[in-house]
Amino acid sequence: MDKGFFLVIVDADRIHEYVFTPHQLKLIRGGSALQDQLNRRGVLELLEQRWGRTNLAPGNLRILDRPRMDGTQGQIYEAVYAGGGTTVVMFGERQHAEEFAQSARGLYLEGTRAATATAAATEWRGGFRETMKAARTALERNKTGRAERRQPSWNPYGKPCESCGLHPSAAIVRQVDESTRPVCEACLRRGEHAAKYVVSEVRSRILAVRSGGDAVDERAL
Repeated sequence: MDKGFFLVIVDADRIHEYVFTPHQLKLIRGGSALQDQLNRRGVLELLEQRWGRTNLAPGNLRILDRPRMDGTQGQIYEAVYAGGGTTVVMFGERQHAEEFAQSARGLYLEGTRAATATAAATEWRGGFRETMKAARTALERNKTGRAERRQPSWNPYGKPCESCGLHPSAAIVRQVDESTRPVCEACLRRGEHAAKYVVSEVRSRILAVRSGGDAVDERAL
C-alpha cells in the first residue's frame, strides 16, 4: 500500500458514563441503542452519503472485504471496522480523512445532544499494524488533550433534568403513572431511541416466529 494513505479512528468518549447516567432503565436502554446505532450505522452512512458505497453492502451497510485501498483508481476510502464504539476507515487523501474525522465527531454530538467522540488521522507507516499503533497513540493523545471533568450545566434559575441531573431541562415528559418529569434534550433523545428500539425488537422477534423461532413475549421487552 502506498505511503499516501491515511487511517482514521473514530472512538466514542465515555460510553459507560453516557449510557448509565440516567436513572431510568428505559433511558439506559435508549442511550445504549443510540450509541450502537451511531457506531455501526450512522458513521458508515456518512461515508456512503459523501463518497458512495465502495465496500459497504447495500441496505445494511455491512463492511465487505472488497474492494480494498490497494491503489484502485478512483477509490476514496475503505471501511475497515465498526463496532464497540470504534470506527476505522482508510482514505487515499488527507483532506478526505480529516473531513470524515470532523463530520463523525459532529455526528455523535448532534445525534445524542450530550455524547462526544474523538478522532485521529494517521499517515500510512508501511504496514497496518504499525499504522494502527500510531493511530491509537494519536487518538489517546487527542482524548487526553480534550479531557475535562463533567460538571452539571444547569443554572440555579432553571430546572435541572430529573433523569440525568447534568443538563437543563428542555421539556416536561408525562410518565406512565401520569406524573410529569422535566428532562433535557439528551434524555429526550434517549427516550425516543428507546421507543424505536422496542418497535424494532418486536418486529425482529415476529420475523423470527414466522421463520420458525420462539413466540414473542412482550413482557420481555
